[in-house]
This record gives sequence, C-alpha cells and structure tokens, in this order.
Amino acid sequence: MRRTDGALPAKTYQAENAQLAGTAQVTTLSNADGGKAVTGVGVAPGNGNTVTFHVTADRPGTYAMRIRYANPEQAEATHYNPDPLARHADISVNGGAVQRVLFPHSFHQNNFWELTVPVQLKAGDNTLSFRSEELPEFDGKTYASDTWPGILLRSSYAPVLDRIEIARFSAPAR
Repeated sequence: MRRTDGALPAKTYQAENAQLAGTAQVTTLSNADGGKAVTGVGVAPGNGNTVTFHVTADRPGTYAMRIRYANPEQAEATHYNPDPLARHADISVNGGAVQRVLFPHSFHQNNFWELTVPVQLKAGDNTLSFRSEELPEFDGKTYASDTWPGILLRSSYAPVLDRIEIARFSAPAR
C-alpha cells in the first residue's frame, strides 16, 4: 500500500442548476448550499418528475458521487415513537440500468446529510438522473396507498437534493 496525498479533487454540481422535469422544483432552504435545493422528485408510479445532472469525467471508470440530501419523510408518530421513512432514488447513469439508493431519515427538509454512491462514468459528458415512485406491494401489482389511503407506509418521493460531488474513486499510484 502507498500513502496518499489526501482527497482526490471533486467537481460540484448544484441541484438547482440541474435539468428538472415534471413537479421537480427549486425550493429555498436556508441550510442548503447556496440557499436552494430541489424538491418534488417522485410520486405516483410512472411519473416524469426527475432531476438530471450533466457531469463530465476526465477518464472512464468508477467515480464516487457524494449526494447532499435531506429526508423529512415521517409517518404519523404513535405515542412517543417517531416513525421515520427512508426515501429512495432510482439513479441512472447515461440512461443505463437503474441503481436504487436508500436515503436515511434526516428529520427535517432543511437538515442535510451526505451519502456516497459509486457510479461508472465514461470519459467526457455523462448524465445522472434521479427519479422515484411509490413501490408496489410484494405481489408487484397493488400499492399500499390504494389499500390504506391516507396512511403513509412507503415514501414515493426521492430525497430533497442539494448537490452532488463527483470524484474519481481512486488515483493511479505514483
């Protein structure tokens, strides 16, 4: 093993500058980087409410995508127990296969956490699309929101997205 000289350089992409579709919108949040983040990604099955980042990579390979997000989703609490729900995002690189990523609860839409996900990028321009929808029950056909309307059992939203940072996963040894 060789000692490294520190973190590899990262490129930052703000969510409010990404390509938004459907109900995805820029929302003012005081703790977001630059005071703005994107909400409204997801909802009903088959929706077109997405965020697409256009990123560049200097060479092909595995990159670390650090996502700054918030997840305020919470079902109605019972007694003294909060009932937080994980939000998920289906992330696609360059229109390829979807990678489902779960985002732990951050307890408020203005409380941002970070999560790192490896992605495979090609040299040059790439797209990273985030989408979400309510997941079906185990039968693959029915939905909890139809069976128990008004009772939040699964989130149909992606997290609130503040920014992503892209850095090579590793650097060649010198």
